[in-house]
Amino acid sequence: DDASRVRDDTRTVNARMNSPQRALKRQREEEARTVTSEASKDAARVATLKALKLKTVVRESHGASATTHCEYAHGTSKCWNLFATCGGELVTIYDDEHFGDHVSVVAQYANAS
Repeated sequence: DDASRVRDDTRTVNARMNSPQRALKRQREEEARTVTSEASKDAARVATLKALKLKTVVRESHGASATTHCEYAHGTSKCWNLFATCGGELVTIYDDEHFGDHVSVVAQYANAS
């Protein structure tokens, strides 16, 4: 059944998370329980954005002036650590889990038109 599959997927993702990730996830879940009104949701969003710290900078090699799309593999238990960017004629897929604080390129595809 779908509910048990989701529980199993969640357990798999949680088992792969390192201790800091688990601690942050618990903290976010606790914060989400305390946010009830629209005003407190807005305040929580502002506080979250103010607390962001730059961890990794990725220099795209697609040659376009901007990355046009970024997509994360949310909801897929086997690929939860992957994300992809699109720009110009290239799509690049990254892994943000297996190299510590670093992001690595898994694959890059070019439009061969």
